[in-house]
Amino acid sequence: MKIAQKFAAGFVGFALVAAPVAASAAPVSFEGVRANSQVEEAMGLGETAESNWLLILLGAAAVIGAILVIADDEPASP
Repeated sequence: MKIAQKFAAGFVGFALVAAPVAASAAPVSFEGVRANSQVEEAMGLGETAESNWLLILLGAAAVIGAILVIADDEPASP
């Protein structure tokens, strides 16, 4: 059983070394692969950097509100 474990460990070690070497040696052609597209409104849906701050503040307020609601120590039943 010990020989099989050593063989498996050796094979895994060889695979970890050989895979990146084989991938870097493989011929690859990227010609004609990329698609050119115009980037309009990179923030998406007309958002601006200022609206992102507003969303961050609303999210922080929601998290703080949820913590305050969950941290209520009063028992629900009398």
